[in-house]
Amino acid sequence: YTCCKAGERTDAKTTYRAMSETELAPLKRVDVTFGQGKVQGTLIRDNVHIGALRAVNQSILLAMSHSIAGYCDGSYDGVLGLGHRKFARESDRDTSLLATLRVPSYSICFGRFEDDPGRVELGGEMAELAGKYREVPVVGRRHWAVQMSATGFGSVAACDTPPYCGAIVDSGTSLIAGPQAQVRALLDQLNTSVADDCSN
Repeated sequence: YTCCKAGERTDAKTTYRAMSETELAPLKRVDVTFGQGKVQGTLIRDNVHIGALRAVNQSILLAMSHSIAGYCDGSYDGVLGLGHRKFARESDRDTSLLATLRVPSYSICFGRFEDDPGRVELGGEMAELAGKYREVPVVGRRHWAVQMSATGFGSVAACDTPPYCGAIVDSGTSLIAGPQAQVRALLDQLNTSVADDCSN
């Protein structure tokens, strides 16, 4: 697999064709903007198998260039789109992966410590975790967004008064972002309480 650094280009189509036995002809060029930057790519179609689930003729975006810093330093080769909208993009009627698979929900469990394995279960909750979490309603139309009534660290709280805050639960990012003044107050509290090496 070849991953281009931010600002460079790669021939992802050639690499993908060498790995897939069912890939169909490229459709068109697509530009997508994520929270960390833009991706320019070629849209293709292929059959996707995840366990017993099968998506026939699913659209896949092969990244040809991007502006996402550190993308190739991650321990992954791609991004699995798990958006809840029916369509993958606003610009066309191509269905998202979950819509093609006809999966209305999924569960994700991250390992607690570095290098702990994670798990994704499409189509429902993880039986062994039943009763150990609280469901909250999704309020977003574009993202898995929920209403967050409060968050805090130490003596500092944010989003604890109306209108509170909206929060996006995003498995595809490792960043925490929010209103500048409230995030700065939380960071100031962290900076005075946590050792530089996070040992405490």
